[in-house]
This record gives sequence, C-alpha cells and structure tokens, in this order.
Amino acid sequence: YFPLSYQAEGIYEAAMCGMSGSLIPRSVFEELQQPWFKMTHTAEGLLDKTEDVFFWHRVRELGYTIEAHLDLTANHIKWQFL
Repeated sequence: YFPLSYQAEGIYEAAMCGMSGSLIPRSVFEELQQPWFKMTHTAEGLLDKTEDVFFWHRVRELGYTIEAHLDLTANHIKWQFL
C-alpha cells in the first residue's frame, strides 16, 4: 500500500482499491466464482487477504482492469444515528 502523496487527478489503472463507491458491472459477478468476498489466512493463522483484496485479486486474474477516478471521493463507513 502506497498512499498518494502528490496532487493526482483523472482516471488511472490501479492494482486494487477500496470497495466504497466502486462501480462493478454485473457481468463480473456472473463470471466470478463465489465466494466473491472472503478473508484468507496463512497456515499460521495470520491475516493474509481482506475481503476487498481477495475480490480484486480474483477480478484481475480474470483479465479485468481496475480503474480509479481520483477526482471523486467516497467515505469508507458513515455512522448515522436515528
């Protein structure tokens, strides 16, 4: 993980990204075997991949590219009390 430390804008190809605000065509889910999201662990029981890393890794294996639009932002989690 390398945070962007410069002023970036526009669209660029990414290795992976967070899931908040992601737009994924339905065809990706139809082609991808389930489970779509899964946390994986090493033989020692340590965390290997989180759900989003697992998903994007498999999407790239199918030959898809991941594009990030740096002019847009989305919050990860927003708590709202009613």
